Amino acid sequence: MVRHLLLDADGVVQHRPGGWDDVLAGHTADPGGLFGDLVIEEAPTVRGAGDFLPVLADALRRRGITADPEQVHADVWGRIEPHVGLLSWVGELRDAGAEVHLASNQHPERAALMRHRLGYGELFDTCFFSCELGAAKPSEEFFEKVLDALRATPQEVVFVDDSTTNTRAARGIGMRAITWHHRQGLARLRRQVVPQP
Repeated sequence: MVRHLLLDADGVVQHRPGGWDDVLAGHTADPGGLFGDLVIEEAPTVRGAGDFLPVLADALRRRGITADPEQVHADVWGRIEPHVGLLSWVGELRDAGAEVHLASNQHPERAALMRHRLGYGELFDTCFFSCELGAAKPSEEFFEKVLDALRATPQEVVFVDDSTTNTRAARGIGMRAITWHHRQGLARLRRQVVPQP
């Protein structure tokens, strides 16, 4: 039986329907460029250095985009579809005695949305958000802070992420790590997390 299961959010527990660029295309002729810039500018907020909305507002203003930053944030970062089957399995694992945690790189506004509006604060034993830990995947510091909070050894944890960079980092400190995307199907993940004899 797995003692601690860590699940990434985007690509594993949830996805954004339609991708990321489609909504921004309604505001700019270069949605990919804007989103690419925002990923870079968002990085400090993902590591806990302040809120993201002022960063977004400034990026929109520099490009002459007059849209309300809060509405853009809601349309782009707030549109989330959880994977119901996976969350049901999370409940099964918790009922069986495992602890299941979210381990995700997020800025503060999106972390709050996920914890409260989507109910992840109740669905998971713990939500480990990078903005609250002050460290982001794939840094060793992120995983060490999670282990300290869990009072667990790396060997007691299974980590699931759709990023090979992140799973490689987790293996580097001794965790069992599985690279998995929701498109691969829940049955495959179940077999990998809890191998059948």
